[in-house]
Amino acid sequence: MSDLALRDVLDERTCIREDVVMPKVPKLSDQVRAAIDASGLSRYRIGKDLGIDEATLSRFMSGGRGLRMNVLDRLSVYLELRIVAGKRRRKANR
Repeated sequence: MSDLALRDVLDERTCIREDVVMPKVPKLSDQVRAAIDASGLSRYRIGKDLGIDEATLSRFMSGGRGLRMNVLDRLSVYLELRIVAGKRRRKANR
């Protein structure tokens, strides 16, 4: 294992390296679930409009499975979602 790998501390939402601190942010899948809920549309309507099986969407919403990239692409267009990259914060020199 490299020195860098030994110094890295990882958990579900945070990556802390000696020189980089990434803020805790919700996972992308959690953000997509929140956007679906916030849309006010039923899972049936979203599934029908996008050609996604309602059971597949329900399993995703309950956290039981993920979605393929092509389905995420369709959802992002349908719900007008976009990914915004944030800047990593560097630790101040000591």
